[in-house]
Amino acid sequence: MSVSNAGDLSSFASTIMLPFQPATVFHKVDVEINWITQEGQGTSGPIQASFQGTIQDPLSKAWTKTLREVGYCLTGDPFSGSATGGFSSPITVDPTSKTRSYAGSAYFLPANKTGSFCSGGIGSYAFMPMTDFATESGEEELRELFKKYPAENKDMERYNLLRTIFEDPKESTGSAFMFLAQTFTQNLDPHNFVSLGISLLHPLSRGSVHIASADATQPPIIDPKYLSNELDVEFMSRHLRFMETIAESQPLASFIKPGGKRNHEMAHVKDLEAAKDYVRTTTISNNHPACSCPMMPRDKGGVVDAQLLVYGTANLRIVDASVMPLIPRGNIQSSVYAVAERAADLIKEDHHIQK
Repeated sequence: MSVSNAGDLSSFASTIMLPFQPATVFHKVDVEINWITQEGQGTSGPIQASFQGTIQDPLSKAWTKTLREVGYCLTGDPFSGSATGGFSSPITVDPTSKTRSYAGSAYFLPANKTGSFCSGGIGSYAFMPMTDFATESGEEELRELFKKYPAENKDMERYNLLRTIFEDPKESTGSAFMFLAQTFTQNLDPHNFVSLGISLLHPLSRGSVHIASADATQPPIIDPKYLSNELDVEFMSRHLRFMETIAESQPLASFIKPGGKRNHEMAHVKDLEAAKDYVRTTTISNNHPACSCPMMPRDKGGVVDAQLLVYGTANLRIVDASVMPLIPRGNIQSSVYAVAERAADLIKEDHHIQK
């Protein structure tokens, strides 16, 4: 069974100069959360979300303003599936109790309005199109890359679908992000760091999951095959190289220490070949595995039908990210919740339980 890689991820960390200044007047447009509407966000629900720290954080403001300065102002609701540009993303933290809000706390654990303060790891994002291919010569370069690395026959349909996304200059193919931490190092440096990175939204590489034994207690054989499709290296490297442009642009550049340290000896990616080397050396999983049991026709490799039932069974359902035929371009958390809510409704229908 094949499995889509969960959005390969590569980043670099730079030392920063922390500002010591009082909070300024806050406006939604400052951190690009003016896309939020009452209709879109709702007024109730079991899972809470908030913008912990974003309003107070000058780097969040610098991130979105820098994206505007380099030509990537947010074009719409980032959760609509079609917007591009920089924005501040909510995290699943209860705005009142300041504790994590998730399926376990919402459905299974006793209500608890006290506890440790917490914050999400990443709140500054940007959905990015492939800037290198925006010109006529870039379009020709993209066509040559697809000609050089054709699809395997068994994966032709998915490959062609993803190709239409890469060929559309208005579609996002990478997710840029920023967070205050060091990445990918065993020996933490004592200085203050900010990490800038890129996640490939539509990886063409596919791994595999296979049964290892007739003994159900034995773990399966999982081979993610990261970057096994060379196009992923080509695309990710170009996105990563653009992160240098973001790091060198104002106002974000004013927070990065001139001549400061990078967390990896290869972390300066000025040209494409250097970016490719860095991607091959440092890329890790985005930890959002999906698509190993897709909801598709059985003759095309599908495992479950529209009722989430495993083909050939009467009462065995799969309810997790594995049923997604393609990886969503955003974090899979809310999509998994949606699958679970749908499964609950299907089970109720089977047993004639009123919703």
